[in-house]
Amino acid sequence: QMLDAAVRLWLAPAEPSSDGSLVRDVWAALVKAQLEAQAVTELVRVIRAKGRVRADAFVPIAYAASTEQLLDLADAMVAAEYDAYPYVAVVFERLVSDLGEAKPIEALLRKYQAAFGKRTDLWTLGAFTLTTTNVGNRDFVDVWFDGWERRSDAPMWTIAAYVGSLAQVGAARTRMAKIATRAIELLTPDGSAPYLARFGLVEAAIAGEHASLPERFFEADLGGYVTKDPLTDPMVQYANGVRLERKLDSVDFLYDFDQVSGGDVVGSVMFSGLGAVRMMAVARGQGVRPPHWRLVRLYQDMRAPVHRTHQLLSIFLRMMALEKGDPEVLPTAIEWRKARPSELGALVPAWNRLLSARLSWWARTFKL
Repeated sequence: QMLDAAVRLWLAPAEPSSDGSLVRDVWAALVKAQLEAQAVTELVRVIRAKGRVRADAFVPIAYAASTEQLLDLADAMVAAEYDAYPYVAVVFERLVSDLGEAKPIEALLRKYQAAFGKRTDLWTLGAFTLTTTNVGNRDFVDVWFDGWERRSDAPMWTIAAYVGSLAQVGAARTRMAKIATRAIELLTPDGSAPYLARFGLVEAAIAGEHASLPERFFEADLGGYVTKDPLTDPMVQYANGVRLERKLDSVDFLYDFDQVSGGDVVGSVMFSGLGAVRMMAVARGQGVRPPHWRLVRLYQDMRAPVHRTHQLLSIFLRMMALEKGDPEVLPTAIEWRKARPSELGALVPAWNRLLSARLSWWARTFKL
């Protein structure tokens, strides 16, 4: 009788003015009666029968489910065409973050790849999962994103995350630049646009397409991308939208993967103006690796080359504006050398051509 009453509540439309207290009370009663497992089984049955379960009732039950029950829920929801958020997203979150079960998620994505591909919300969830977690190998990630150009409603940040994941495994610069350029052309811009734009800027500098470079550099706003609060990034906002338990905060992005001490890390200040936040992180014992560390690492790995591109192209553009014999040529060349240009090695030949046209061989050899 208790379960029957609960099912009726699950299927009842949520009132706009409801604070969810009745749903919480019913769930608490089921937990007290040790009926959690039976509630999950009943939930699967209701969804398989095409019942539309209200979200505030679904979430706590899903968090009580075992791995096997979560997989049953996923099958039922895909068949019943449930929304990605919060329904399918909760299952993915539980399996990956809480239970560490990557293989079942990969199996689900492979099984339902065609079904997910028909709906942008599910495709986006899959794209997010494959680029920010340990789910899927490189080949499957590429398969998932194959044909993304035909998906005009794809969020731009999903392609930025894809390119970022390619960079993490050392993909060819030209391949990433091609994808980034197409994304800029085809998709609605969002906060990830500067990351993608940097590829086109570097390619233009390499190719000697200097006439449009200053304007494109200004429009890309690489500096704004570097200094923004990471919580405003669309990929991070999506993550915090689909995660209903531990959400990311600014402290998580201070974690430094390169400075290890006793197994844990307290990050260096990576974003201007966050010194106080870092001190709070230390005081709160937040030096441990963030729970969603792969996403944090991807974000940092995307931010770092934008920072370097912004720094080096700023010098590059200043040199472009100088004529041979200008007294600023030599100081600008010295500034370039000190900026570690080898970290963006593809740009070095283009720089050398600029410098050769403005500084004599003798000065380049004996003054730099």
